[in-house]
Amino acid sequence: MANSVPVKIYGRTYNIRSDSSSVPPERVAAYVDGKMCELSGARGKTSTMDLAVLAGLNIAHELLEARKESEDAFAEAGRRIEGLIERVEKRLENIKPRRAEGAKSA
Repeated sequence: MANSVPVKIYGRTYNIRSDSSSVPPERVAAYVDGKMCELSGARGKTSTMDLAVLAGLNIAHELLEARKESEDAFAEAGRRIEGLIERVEKRLENIKPRRAEGAKSA
């Protein structure tokens, strides 16, 4: 059961519920707050709603980039594993005839 946790984002307090044990809601809120503060400093006078949308867009962009990098790394790992499997299978094919020859001479 998720507990409600009060968090502060851009000067306002929100009660957030989360079942995630890997990332605490306070950390998520601090990240969003940091993005909004960063944008407000760079953009001057901007409405809170606009800052929230811009922060959401920036965070979504980061997420999608991270997913792409993860997918690329996963695909590369798969290619490397396939290459290793092929090498092992070739070595095993070379070993089989030698074992058969050894059994015949014994």
